[in-house]
Amino acid sequence: MGPEMKHTLGVPDVPLHPILDKIACTEHLPSLPAVAVRVLELIRQDEVAITEIAETIAQDPVLSAKILKVVNSPLFGVPNNISSLPQAMIILGLRTLKVMVLSFSMVGELAKLRDENFDHELFWRRSVTTAVSSSLLAERCDPRVQDEAFVAGLLADLGILAANQCARSDYQPVLKLYHEGTCPLQDVEGRELGLTHADMSAKLLESWKLPERLILAARYHHDDAIPPVDEDGHCLTRLVWTAALISDLFCQDTPSTDLDPLKKTIVQALGAAVPVGGVPLLPGDIDSILEQVDQYVCQTAKNISLQIGETKSYEELRVMAMAQLAQLSVSAEMDLAAASQKAAEAQKRIQKLSTEKRALTHSANTDELTQIANRKGFNDEIERAVKYAQDTGHSVGLLMCDLDHFKQINDTYGHLFGDEALKAVGEVLRGIEDRAHFVARYGGEEFAVICFRSTLDDLADIAEVVRREIEKIDLKYGTQIVRITTSVGAAQVADPMGEMTVEALIKRADACLFEAKRAGRNRFIVAR
Repeated sequence: MGPEMKHTLGVPDVPLHPILDKIACTEHLPSLPAVAVRVLELIRQDEVAITEIAETIAQDPVLSAKILKVVNSPLFGVPNNISSLPQAMIILGLRTLKVMVLSFSMVGELAKLRDENFDHELFWRRSVTTAVSSSLLAERCDPRVQDEAFVAGLLADLGILAANQCARSDYQPVLKLYHEGTCPLQDVEGRELGLTHADMSAKLLESWKLPERLILAARYHHDDAIPPVDEDGHCLTRLVWTAALISDLFCQDTPSTDLDPLKKTIVQALGAAVPVGGVPLLPGDIDSILEQVDQYVCQTAKNISLQIGETKSYEELRVMAMAQLAQLSVSAEMDLAAASQKAAEAQKRIQKLSTEKRALTHSANTDELTQIANRKGFNDEIERAVKYAQDTGHSVGLLMCDLDHFKQINDTYGHLFGDEALKAVGEVLRGIEDRAHFVARYGGEEFAVICFRSTLDDLADIAEVVRREIEKIDLKYGTQIVRITTSVGAAQVADPMGEMTVEALIKRADACLFEAKRAGRNRFIVAR
């Protein structure tokens, strides 16, 4: 038979383990301060005055200051400064106050622990980063649980500290293997111990009699096999899980090269987790959140008196990621350790590579004669434009332009003169890009213009501008002035059902161009 199983408070069955037993007894951990115990007793009473709770918390000036600092920090965005504990309690609510008092009290006591073989700064940096990330994600997805998300993130990794204190002989070898290797800590724990610090955190929070939601959030914060939304319609558990991914990135358990896949994972994970009425995260939201993490982590650690060592900003992580990816692409034999060179030097290398890449891309997509986009550039852009119209329902217009009697110009004045005419047309089209968005040489004497969010009347106006400006071109052949004209066909896609294809759009614009030619040239026709 396998090990005996135990099930508590909605936490999935976990085999009984000596480390869990020691954590549950908490004989090696500090006890809860008297003020915190008294606050919890008061909150359990059916009728209790906010002033009585405030007076009790005020007996611990350090705890009072931490609560007020956190409530007033930019992380929680309270519009007016909260200067008193009763005000803070009204803002937080009794449930959040309970877990905040308990967590800040225990964190304060646990932060006093010292062990030269344990990296306390890294541990608290990880915990505060998870807390801040949980709060920022909750602010976007489910503001109802923002305070709780902060506390849940702060407590999620306490099992690491508890195991190091309560079962040091078992846990120190695991930490040694973790620091020497490249696997995440939870993977090493699972392999060596048969359980993870998530199990340990859940057991510790259970022994403190914290709400089941916080216990579940700790239990699942490294496990993606969790329900997207909690039973009461909140997504606290998944918020903490995604926050732990961010914490792994900032604490460098996850390599910087995984930055883009990580952002996609977060968007997908929280897309399934947003409750009814919630706001789903967009990719741009993740960048905004990650840019705030380091600032709020440093401020929060200061507010709750934690030493977290040196932190990294999102910009530093991005520079590191770009440097590492660039090195890998240039040579697989390059030593990845070179990525740890100064960020400024790495940024210069990346800027040079980016400039060269842009130059190559520009050259590959630019018509050498007219210096506007070539057929390849047009093909790429029209694909993006039609997909944009299909995805958003916004209009996208296309003008197909063909210079009138251009073969006759070449035959009469020569191909070099014809090239000068094409250059002049390219210059005219470059001059209208601010209105038309994208211009290209389609081939020979044919040109194309792509217009975003344009009505049929807008297309007609732009087509007339193109026709008129080309007609104004003065080309001199000796003493003779040579005029050129163009015929224009215009069509539009504004089809959210996605039935209009690139081929169909070009075909409609070409048909209008043919009609303009047949009607006498030097004119435009718009498909209505």
